[in-house]
Formats: sequence, C-alpha cells, structure tokens
Amino acid sequence: MTLNDILMTIDQNTMIRLIICMYGMKFSTEHYAEYYLDHEETDELTQRKVMDIRIVDNLLEVVLK
Repeated sequence: MTLNDILMTIDQNTMIRLIICMYGMKFSTEHYAEYYLDHEETDELTQRKVMDIRIVDNLLEVVLK
C-alpha cells in the first residue's frame, strides 16, 4: 500500500501526520490530505510504501518506508 492509496480512500479533511525515516533521522509533517494531493513536490512521497498506520492524538499517523 502506498500513501497515494490512503489519500484516495480517506476524507480530504482528515489531518495526517506523515513520518519519514531517512539517513538515521526521523522527519514528520502535519497537513490535511488535500495538501499532499495538491502539491507537485509531494509526488515522490505519495509513491512511497506505508510501513505503519495508526491514530495518534486524533491524527492519522502514517509512517513511510
């Protein structure tokens, strides 16, 4: 499953916390689902595979590979 699969399934008003682990560091960002679909610079992110998905602090938290 990729991030794009999730974005196409959920309500566009859902807040998502996106977590990416790169080079031994963890990066995170919080935006509504609509943001990731509307911005071209997030195209690379939407094709990444999902490692974990859960609800934390009333946010959909998605950890990408």
